[in-house]
Amino acid sequence: MACVHPRDAPNGAPGCLIFVERGLTHGKVDRQGGPPRTLINMVGLHRRKFDAGSQSATGGTRRARGLATGAACALAMLLGGCGSQQTAPTAGSWASAVRLSPAEGNLIAVSCPSTRFCMAVDNVGNMLTYNGSTWSKPSSAASNTYITAVSCPTSSFCAAVDTSGNALLYQGKAWTKPASIDSGRYVTSVSCASSTFCMAVDSAGNALGYDGRTWSAARKTGAQNLSSISCPSATFCMAVDTSGNAVTYGGLTGWHGATKADPSAAFSSVSCPSSTFCAATDTAGNALTYNGTHWTSPARVDMYGNLSSVSCTSSAFCAAVDVYGNALTYSGTAGWSKPNKIDTYYVINAVSCASPTSCAAVDFRGKALTFDGTRWSAPAQIDSKSYFGSISCPSAQFCVAVDIVGNAYTYNGSSWSTATNIDSKGNLLSVSCPSSSFCATVDGFGNAVTYNGKSWAAPTSLEPSGGLVSVSCTSPTFCIAVDIAGNALTYSGASWSAPHKIDSAGAFYSVSCASPTFCVGVDSANNAVTYNGKKWTVKKIDTSELRSVSCPSSAFCAAVDVHGNAMTYNGTTWSSPTNIDSTNEIVSVSCPSSAFCMAVDLRGNAMSYGGSSGWSKPSKIDSYYDLPSVSCPAITFCATVDSVGQALTYRGT
Repeated sequence: MACVHPRDAPNGAPGCLIFVERGLTHGKVDRQGGPPRTLINMVGLHRRKFDAGSQSATGGTRRARGLATGAACALAMLLGGCGSQQTAPTAGSWASAVRLSPAEGNLIAVSCPSTRFCMAVDNVGNMLTYNGSTWSKPSSAASNTYITAVSCPTSSFCAAVDTSGNALLYQGKAWTKPASIDSGRYVTSVSCASSTFCMAVDSAGNALGYDGRTWSAARKTGAQNLSSISCPSATFCMAVDTSGNAVTYGGLTGWHGATKADPSAAFSSVSCPSSTFCAATDTAGNALTYNGTHWTSPARVDMYGNLSSVSCTSSAFCAAVDVYGNALTYSGTAGWSKPNKIDTYYVINAVSCASPTSCAAVDFRGKALTFDGTRWSAPAQIDSKSYFGSISCPSAQFCVAVDIVGNAYTYNGSSWSTATNIDSKGNLLSVSCPSSSFCATVDGFGNAVTYNGKSWAAPTSLEPSGGLVSVSCTSPTFCIAVDIAGNALTYSGASWSAPHKIDSAGAFYSVSCASPTFCVGVDSANNAVTYNGKKWTVKKIDTSELRSVSCPSSAFCAAVDVHGNAMTYNGTTWSSPTNIDSTNEIVSVSCPSSAFCMAVDLRGNAMSYGGSSGWSKPSKIDSYYDLPSVSCPAITFCATVDSVGQALTYRGT
């Protein structure tokens, strides 16, 4: 899950993310743990990148937010308090995940070596092929395997890599089983020039080569957290990392020439149709080109930011996509076109072009789009999914979780209900329940749905343009919802107000209200926006995009950003950002009091905050990685949901 979060930003909306994404994914939490975002991906949620030359696209983890890459930047940590953030011991345990809905497929990457063949992969190990007119049904190649990238130099050979250091090969009919090539490491991208030459890179800055028979041992490249690689031949590869570095491979000469090509942001993707031309994109919406000798300076080509993938067929044509559902094309000396909204489902993870008149792109909701040189097709559902967007628990005996296909699930303290579809449009991104007798949820299409303890009302359209990302309710007579255009809307118990512009700087991701006279929203422009019951005040508190905020009272809040930082508020001032979760994107935080918070990230980790004892170390609680939302009504109970339809509960001491 992110997203209306980035993914939900309509064309023209201020940049937000990811996402994440993840993703995209995202998620955020209200006072009860409610407000999430979509995933990145992105997405949270998930990193996506692309290799050109051989026209391959790579996808990563999620999530802005995930891999360390474009959105990679987007992937960040959890909240952190102000003092010693690494010491607090975990004082409870998480139960095993319980599946609430069937496994879905967030499409992560696509590779098209010709106009008549594409291979797409999702985050649960499914593969899908395109024959020039239709897509096949998902076929499981590696059950429950988080594949990050795929590259196909021909229709009879592909290579894919995953988050556990494995590689899989496709040789015309079937995929091999995952084989370990980089034990214990996160393989982020792969590019194959032929069936006898592939190069894969990982998040530790290593590269591994394939010669048609075996994979080599991991070798240092001189770069750091590599996010994408592109190899047009066996004697030239270009790899980029999340610190803005680019490094080249020259065959027998090995890896050399690490250069800080992009000092402003993290690289998300690179594509090289030849050794004399490459194009790269970053998480700030910049594009750079390489002429065989040097890189141009980063140029802002996407005002929304967070370009996730690029594919070039020559120095005269490239296509790029972002986590907001936009596509751009490059025409050599004519430069880049303006962003064009092609996917209202927002987070596009990867693009691959076989020619200037044939491209395919995939998004985090299992949809694919094709480009014929003039226009993009409408998104077509090729891989089903049921991605949770948010969860809210006012007590240990009652929780509500919502997903992106419009379903709501309730928890009674011991078991979960079956799905109830409450919003036919879907894309439910946030839910907030101040009690078991009232909840409100919002979707990425601008609708709100309320619950009275027995049944859900029909969706109410609040914004025809859509884009609602978070809601927080303190009672059945007070809620605040925010959108990706910087607007806030209030609920009085009978009706919703019209949208009111309160933040012109960025796109909201999360809002949390402790009372009708105290709310805090956080946005993509690094601001905390505070409400005192009468007016809103905007204040920059961070140097990175904020993802989630939780305020149990007007004297304490915790917020987290896309680079793993956490901040706390004491009623007067915000602490400085403190990193608490390495390079993982923390997408949701929930605090029932100033002495306890729980945060989750896009890699399946949870972290707890113990007041003066600070933050615990990240603890892996879910092997599926993407946890878009967490809700804690008390220090002895928390619940979280993931991107494959599972729920987990926490019982403290």
